[in-house]
Amino acid sequence: MLDARHTKSLSSEDALWLYLEQKGKPLNIAATCIFEGFIPLDLCTRYIESKLPQIPQFLQRLVSPPLNLGLPTWQPDPRFNIQNHVREITLERGTEAEFKEVVGEMIGSNLDFRRPLWDLTLVHGLKGNRTGLIVRIHHCLADGTSGVVVMETLLGVSPICPELPKRKVKIQAPPLQRKSLLEGLLDSCFTVVERSVDVHFRLFEMAQGAVAAAPKALSGNGGGLDIASAAEIIGEFAKFPCKLPFNVMGKGRQVYDWAEIPLDQIKAFKGVCGVTVNDVVLTLITDVIRRYAELHGRNVEGRALHILVPIKMRSKDDTEIGNKVGNLPLSVPLDIRDPIKLLFAVRKAIALSRKARASEIIGFLGTLVGAVPTPLQAALLPQFIELPVPLANPAVTNVPGPQSPLYLLGHKMLSCYPSIPLGGDMGFSSAVLSYNGVAHFAFCGYQNAITDIAVVEKLLATSFAELCKGAGVCIPRKQPDIKRKQPDKARSANESGVPAIPLLSEPETRRAANA
Repeated sequence: MLDARHTKSLSSEDALWLYLEQKGKPLNIAATCIFEGFIPLDLCTRYIESKLPQIPQFLQRLVSPPLNLGLPTWQPDPRFNIQNHVREITLERGTEAEFKEVVGEMIGSNLDFRRPLWDLTLVHGLKGNRTGLIVRIHHCLADGTSGVVVMETLLGVSPICPELPKRKVKIQAPPLQRKSLLEGLLDSCFTVVERSVDVHFRLFEMAQGAVAAAPKALSGNGGGLDIASAAEIIGEFAKFPCKLPFNVMGKGRQVYDWAEIPLDQIKAFKGVCGVTVNDVVLTLITDVIRRYAELHGRNVEGRALHILVPIKMRSKDDTEIGNKVGNLPLSVPLDIRDPIKLLFAVRKAIALSRKARASEIIGFLGTLVGAVPTPLQAALLPQFIELPVPLANPAVTNVPGPQSPLYLLGHKMLSCYPSIPLGGDMGFSSAVLSYNGVAHFAFCGYQNAITDIAVVEKLLATSFAELCKGAGVCIPRKQPDIKRKQPDKARSANESGVPAIPLLSEPETRRAANA
């Protein structure tokens, strides 16, 4: 019997994800996985249920106090039923395009707050004897790194199907405990005082860092908070970013697409240019956005791209499920067409933002918002996110995943494409997960914001090919078996590399986008 009686309050930072959510605009992290073979629903359900003792958070639901006075609490769900969290659907045509439509529909729908905030959906009927799996977890429960931890917990490293327990997991959970109005009021007052202390403490820390860094900054040794860099970053983001085609208030269904690049090809830039995988990823996404903007007739001369990059704020050994993530704001010139110059511009922007400790400044703003009484947060934050004031153009995240194959009931996971929430008028986001030697790029947006998301895959291939050519990185013509098979005529389209994705010229891309 599994004892699930542990309860705790949601943190003020995590509560923001809860209050910002609106109907039709979920704030979930998600992953779309593809496995070899057919995975039956009944076996998958039994297997996932057997893993729940290792993820007790999956047995808890949120209980809010009256009038949102105080923070919600995580409590064991006395009515927990695994059938509400593991489901299946069957494709009619079984094409990849149909699968992507289903993914967009799933990640664009809200989770049920009357239950634990996660679910898994098996997708059957996918051509090539494959099974899809869509995993959703609310962002108030986990971040991207936690999502990888969950994935490694649920899946195995052995291709041998494990023996399933014969007995159903029994959960010991007391009735939900709801606070009285007086208890909620007292908790709300206590939370406001506690968060006010946090605000003062964070201010003191930032001031202390600035003072400690002053002698080093004057001597040119760097370190600590660089006030000049902080002022530059704040000045850049104080200017509202230029609106791009996808920077509209999102509504309606979401659309989804993906692409793959072998990780060793990206890592080759480290030896040639001395840059990181993250530098290359952000360079590619920046160049793709520039191409997409020009494709839609936008002038990018003298414009800057404002990117919000989620970064983990935990040690390597920290595998606890939860949110420990910060945000690094980057401002990159959008009119740099030379791929190598763009690569080093991105690297410079990252260094400047880190030097300014911009993620700490954003974290302080989050602490400041968390000090507002919870009833006001719950009432005002959904309206705030609808303001037509863009804080950034897209959000882009890059999460390292396991580099050895994972299996579900003995079925090998071939691919895993991540997803992060959309919000406000950031109608487009990109998430990258490295798994088993491949960087899996995923693109998500609202249908009214990016009507031709399929063209982004072609633009990524073109950007990567030109970056390889500029750096002198040789890409082998023969692609690994993990790549999906392409027609022979597409293989010879690109002399610089990435033959697995057919490249289009600018006129051809424009015709494809308008078709």
